[in-house]
Amino acid sequence: MVHYDMVDANGDIAHITKHRKKSLQHIHDLKQMRVLDWELRVPVLDKELAQMTPQDMERGWQDAFETEKRVIHFSMLLSAEEMLSKKQQIREYDADIASLEAEREDLERDADELLLEETTLLETYRRVELHRASDQYTHHTNASVRRQRLRWKVRTNRTNVVRRETAAARAAVAASLAQPPTCVSFAGKMASLRETDKLVRQHEAATNAAKTAALVHGGCRNPHLLSVADAVVAKAHKILSSGSLAMHLDRTDVRDEDGAMCHTCGLVQCMCHMGSPESTSATWRVAGKAAAAPPTDGRRGWCIGPVEAIL
Repeated sequence: MVHYDMVDANGDIAHITKHRKKSLQHIHDLKQMRVLDWELRVPVLDKELAQMTPQDMERGWQDAFETEKRVIHFSMLLSAEEMLSKKQQIREYDADIASLEAEREDLERDADELLLEETTLLETYRRVELHRASDQYTHHTNASVRRQRLRWKVRTNRTNVVRRETAAARAAVAASLAQPPTCVSFAGKMASLRETDKLVRQHEAATNAAKTAALVHGGCRNPHLLSVADAVVAKAHKILSSGSLAMHLDRTDVRDEDGAMCHTCGLVQCMCHMGSPESTSATWRVAGKAAAAPPTDGRRGWCIGPVEAIL
């Protein structure tokens, strides 16, 4: 609708502009006629009347010239009024064109708003499609993962065994709580089964509540015990946090790091701190025997000895 209204407004503006140009051209033609024809003809007529002879008067030239002069006079008056009317008509045309221009601007603004709304709607549709595609991709991925897990999972009948045991236990509880249905009709039998299932659920809820109460009575979920345990854990964490740095370091293999070797003797386990000068240069002995050096042909082994022997 906005497009058709804009087309109509443009057509009206073009039509009024065309008539305005015609009015301007008519005013221009009247001015040219007044200046080039009538105003130049009046002095000629006055001169002819002044030079009129009796013979010319008898022939009727005086009446003709006076009639032409009167016609020119009234024509100039009528042309002046017509020019004024045309100017007023041009002013009305200008007012109509201004109103139509304002209407066209409003229509253009409405068209821009409609285009913006259409773009927003298309963007909303695009986002909806993207979200739906993302959901479908997620669903497809989850389904693929589930199928792969089902395909490669360990085959076991433990689930069926547990399901059968649970069904047997529920059947035993149902048989102990209610009599089997004796109704002949299907509706009565189903109503009896629903009542039995309701009794079984109530029995299971009561059993679970009794177990929970027994656990709470035995100390499980006791807030005082939980608070004491939390306090003990917090105190132990505080003590461990205030311990030595060695307690916080990760345990690594001393064979792969050079920091575990002594800088004085080059041994992993040295006795330099014992204060014996002989022990700093002597080889570390275990059970009275010196530790054999590892082979030097690239074979790696574990020993306790000097750094030169290890390297």
